[in-house]
Amino acid sequence: TQREMVTAAITGVMLSLVIAFVVMVIATQNWWVSLLGLVNIIAITAVFLGLMPLIGWSLGENECIFLIAVVGLSVDYTVHLLHVYNHSPEKTREGRSRHALSEMGIS
Repeated sequence: TQREMVTAAITGVMLSLVIAFVVMVIATQNWWVSLLGLVNIIAITAVFLGLMPLIGWSLGENECIFLIAVVGLSVDYTVHLLHVYNHSPEKTREGRSRHALSEMGIS
């Protein structure tokens, strides 16, 4: 039923977010930067959730899988962006952010 789909989607996304945070802490060796990366991943997931009704999708089996895949795909970009940010030669946060975005791009 729809209620079971929602429960499964929430459980899958939450588990994926926890695993993503652990991976980012291991990859960046910085829990604060990893927490900011987690905020980025949650924002990407929220945008996807907001777009689902706009494009006419109801929550089914495929959409539950897509939600978990969205978390996984956003982790890939976020980890690379955080890695460049952590290893930037710049001294200020703004300089490191500019460097990371110029190296990785915004897409």
